[in-house]
Amino acid sequence: METQSQWASELDDESSLTEMGKLLDHMFDELGCRQVGVIGWCIGGRFALLLGGGDSRLANVVAYHPTVPGSPAPNHTLDATEFTARIAGPAMILYPGADEVVPVESFHRLRDALNSRTTGPSITHVYPGAGHGFTARALHGDPVNKAATDLSWPQVIAFIRATTLL
Repeated sequence: METQSQWASELDDESSLTEMGKLLDHMFDELGCRQVGVIGWCIGGRFALLLGGGDSRLANVVAYHPTVPGSPAPNHTLDATEFTARIAGPAMILYPGADEVVPVESFHRLRDALNSRTTGPSITHVYPGAGHGFTARALHGDPVNKAATDLSWPQVIAFIRATTLL
């Protein structure tokens, strides 16, 4: 976890979006993919929201317990709420009700940003009692986290299938 935290603290929003854009270009242009979605967990959930708001080619956006704290980290120069409001396609955010990293007010801003959109369905799930990162197997000793994972994953898979097999 320490190594992951160090790496996350070194990720610059602008360069990360540029790199993700290059990967999307490769998938569409060189691999010939017709539909591509994005899914991310924790900091990756935040980046999924940024990518979704910055690239309208995505078929869907899934953000599992996105790390969008009340006070942004110094390397988080882009506003995740603003980018969330720009997502063109279907989007889903899954929030743990007992998130110790992301305050409920931050989730409400993301939810409201999704609901302000005029395109793409918005789905938000709240898992009361689940903690940040509830999908991590190491946290499944807490039955609430395990239950949240077991309930959420089939719904995410169904959402991905429904939005990419159109």
